Amino acid sequence: MKYTEFTYTDAKGKITSRKVLVIQEPSNKLMGIEVGEMEPEDRVAFMAEYNKIFQQFIEAVNDLKDDFDVTHNLRQFIDTNIKDRV
Repeated sequence: MKYTEFTYTDAKGKITSRKVLVIQEPSNKLMGIEVGEMEPEDRVAFMAEYNKIFQQFIEAVNDLKDDFDVTHNLRQFIDTNIKDRV
């Protein structure tokens, strides 16, 4: 993950200075793990274990956000409205 700072203009024209831990960059792509070549039973087992681990990760991230009181700070920024990115 990376950190960035920028000036942002919202839909109402309000300009603000932002400091953001980047979770996802703008993209037009679908990202995923190709599992089509696995045997069906292996695919089911893999997806079940992956989902279990991913859920544990999400729970840990949510606990961390609670600890730092940023539970409601997830934002999306329109790429074309970002200026002076550092």
